[in-house]
Amino acid sequence: MLNRILFSLLVVLSISTAFGKKTHQERLVDLNTATSQDEKIEAYFNIIKGVVNKKQSDSSAIYIERLKGFHTKNSIPLTREVESRLTYYEGIMFLNKGRYHKAQNLIKKSLETPHNDSLDAKRCFFLALSHKKLGNYSQSVEYYIEASKYFQNSNNHYARVSILINLSNVLYKTRQDEKALNYLSEALKAAEEHKLTKLNRVIYTSMGNIFLEMGDYKVALDQFDESYNLAKEEQNLQGQFYSLINMADAKRRLGDEKDALSNLQSAILLLDTLDNVGLTEDAYWELGNFFAHVKNRKEAEFYLSQSLTLSDSSKNNLQKRKIYQSYQVLYEKIGLYKKSLDYYKEFQKVNEEILSSEMDLKVTQLNSEFELDRKERELTILAQEKDLKESEYNLEKEKREKDQVRFKFLIGIGVLLLVLVFALAAIGIIRTKKNQVLKGKNEELEDKKIEIEAQNRQLEDVNLKLGSTNKDLQDKNEKIESQKEELQVQRDLLNATHEQLKVRNKDVTDSIHYAQKIQQAMLNSSFHIDGAGVEHFTFYKPRNIVSGDFYWSNIVNNELIVAIGDCTGHGVPGAFMSCLGISLLNEIIFGREITAPHTILEELRNSIIQLISTDKNADLQIGDGMDMAILCLDLKTNKMKFSGAMNGLVIISGENLEEIKGDKNPIGQHIIANHKFTMIEKQLKRGDSIYATTDGYKDQFGGPRGKKMGKRKLHEKLLAISSLSVPVQKAEMISFYKNWRQYEEQVDDVCLFGMRLN
Repeated sequence: MLNRILFSLLVVLSISTAFGKKTHQERLVDLNTATSQDEKIEAYFNIIKGVVNKKQSDSSAIYIERLKGFHTKNSIPLTREVESRLTYYEGIMFLNKGRYHKAQNLIKKSLETPHNDSLDAKRCFFLALSHKKLGNYSQSVEYYIEASKYFQNSNNHYARVSILINLSNVLYKTRQDEKALNYLSEALKAAEEHKLTKLNRVIYTSMGNIFLEMGDYKVALDQFDESYNLAKEEQNLQGQFYSLINMADAKRRLGDEKDALSNLQSAILLLDTLDNVGLTEDAYWELGNFFAHVKNRKEAEFYLSQSLTLSDSSKNNLQKRKIYQSYQVLYEKIGLYKKSLDYYKEFQKVNEEILSSEMDLKVTQLNSEFELDRKERELTILAQEKDLKESEYNLEKEKREKDQVRFKFLIGIGVLLLVLVFALAAIGIIRTKKNQVLKGKNEELEDKKIEIEAQNRQLEDVNLKLGSTNKDLQDKNEKIESQKEELQVQRDLLNATHEQLKVRNKDVTDSIHYAQKIQQAMLNSSFHIDGAGVEHFTFYKPRNIVSGDFYWSNIVNNELIVAIGDCTGHGVPGAFMSCLGISLLNEIIFGREITAPHTILEELRNSIIQLISTDKNADLQIGDGMDMAILCLDLKTNKMKFSGAMNGLVIISGENLEEIKGDKNPIGQHIIANHKFTMIEKQLKRGDSIYATTDGYKDQFGGPRGKKMGKRKLHEKLLAISSLSVPVQKAEMISFYKNWRQYEEQVDDVCLFGMRLN
C-alpha cells in the first residue's frame, strides 16, 4: 500500500518539477512582455493598483519597491508624476493596514503634484476616510466636500454614493442621527437606481450602527446580518470581520452572550488573512468590551491593554475614547468605583477633544456648505437648461434670417445669368473671325508635332532602361516581402509556443494544487486528537502551495501520540518527503505496534536511510530526511514521554516555561546516524500547556530591523498568551507572526502546535 501511495504522489508532484513556475496573472504577463521602459512602468502601476485595491499589503509593498528598483537599475530618474503616483499608492497601502497617520502624510504629499481630476478626487476621498478613522471629523468633512467637487460634473455615481455614506458616518459620530439616516436613505436609493450592489453592504452596516446607538438592537442586528450575507457573497473578508463584531455587539446588548462570543472568535480568526493594524485594534477592543460587560476582569484587562497600546502607537483618539469607556464599565461592574471614575475622567477628556462644541459647529457648518453647494449645482443646471433653450430660440431666428438672405441671393444670381447669356452670344461672333487666324497656326503646330514624336522615341529608349532598373527593384521588394513573411511565420510560431507554455504552466499549477489537496487530505486523515480531553490548535502555513512541514496524531491504547515534522526542503520536494513521513509513521505505529517515542524515531530513521540507499532512489542525497518532535501522553495519568530529532518542545505550567530539547541527530543519513535517541519522561498536570513548532516560525525575518525572530521572542510570546483560551491563542500566534514578518518574504514552511490539558 505504501508503494502505491508513493507512486501516485510521485506522478502528481513530478509534473510540477518538470515544468517549473506558477502561472502569471494577466498583469504580470503584460509586465514580462513590455518592450519599452514606459510600458514597463505602466505595467508595474497596473499591478500595484490591483493589489492595493484588493488590500494585499504585502504584495503592494513588494511591487512598489520593485518599481523603484527598476528605475534605479536602469538609471531612470523618477519623474514628479511617477513619484506622486507611487507616494499615493503607498498611502493607500498604509490606509489598508490601519496606519492612518502615515497614510495621511503620504497622500497629502502626493497631492502636491496634480495628476488628473479622477485621481485627485480619490486622494481627497481617502484623506477624508483617514481623518474619519482618527475622529478628526471636521477635516474629514472638508476633504469629502473637496472630493465631491471633482465628481460633480462626472457620471461616477459610485463615488457620489460613497461620499454620501461617509458623510452620514461623520454626522452619526457627531450625534446627528436623523441627518445621518437621511443621507443613508438617499445613498441606498441612488445605489439601487444605479445598481451599485457592492455599496449596499456598507449602507446596511452604517444603518445598523445608528440603530444600535439609538437603542433599537433588533433592527440593528437585522442590518448587520444583511451586511454579513452580502460580504460573504462578495468574499469580502474585511466586510465579514466588521459585520461579525457588529453582530456580536448587538447580540450582547440583547443578552445573547454565547452567540456574541462565538461571533467575536470567528472575527478574530479572520485576522490571519487581514494584515490591518486598525482591524486588530478593533478586535482587541471588542473582546475587551465584551468581557468588561460580562465581568471577566482578567480577559477584559488583557484585551483592552493590547488595544490601548496599538491606539497609542497610531495616535487614534477615537479608539482611546472607546477603550476608556470600556475600562470605566468594567470597574463599575466589579465594584472598583474609584478606578471607574478615573477612567471616566479620561474618557471625558478625550471625548471633549473629539466632540468640542467648536468642532460640532464646524461639522454642521461644513455640512451646510455641502448642502448649499449641492443646491447651487442644481441651480446651475437649471440656469444651463434655460441658456440652452434661449440658444435654441436664437438659432432658429438666425436660421430664418439666413433663409431670407439666401432667397435674395438666388434672385441676384438669376439676373447675372441673363447678362451672361447675352455676353456669350457676342463672344461667339468674335470667335468665328479668330478661327480663320487659328487655322494658319495649326499648320505650324503640325510641323512641331513631327518634331515632338522624334523626341518621344528617344524617351521610349530611356524608359526601357528605367524598366530594367524597376525590374531589379521589384525583385528586391519581392525578396524583402518574402523575408517579412518568414519573420511573421516565426512570430506566429513564437506566439503559439507562448500559448502552449501558458497552457502547460496552467497544467503545472493545477497539478500542484491537486497535490496540495492530496497532502491536506493525508494530514486531515492522520490527525486524530478529538476525544483526547485536551484543547489544541495548529497554525500551518506553507511557504509555497505545498509544504515540507507536517503534523500527525492518534490515540493508541489510551495514549495520545503527537508528531510535528520538518522535512528537508520546501515546496514539492518537501511535500513529497512529508507524505512519506506520514505513511511511515502509520506503518511503524499501527503496523509494527511501536509507541515509544525514541523507538519510533529510530525506526523512522532506519526506513528513511534504507530508502535513500537503494539504487532506484539515487536522486536522494545524504542529508535528505526530516527533523521531528514526538510526544506520548498517558490520558489517565497525564504522564508524558518525549523524544526529538533536532526539534524540541515547550511546557508552560503557570508562570514557568520549560524547554525540552531534542537530540542533535536528524532522521536520515548522518555522521551519528547510529546513535540512539533519548527519551525524557515528565509528569504533567491539568492546566499545563505544551507547544511544538518547526523552525520556520522562529527563523522568520522581520521586526523593526529585519532580523530573525529567534527562540527568546517566541518563548516570551508563548508565555504571554498561555493563560488565554485556545482559539484566542491561535489568533494571537498568527497575528504575532504576521506583524513580525511585515513586508519580508516567508523564508520557510511554518507549523506550530499547541495544546492544554483539561
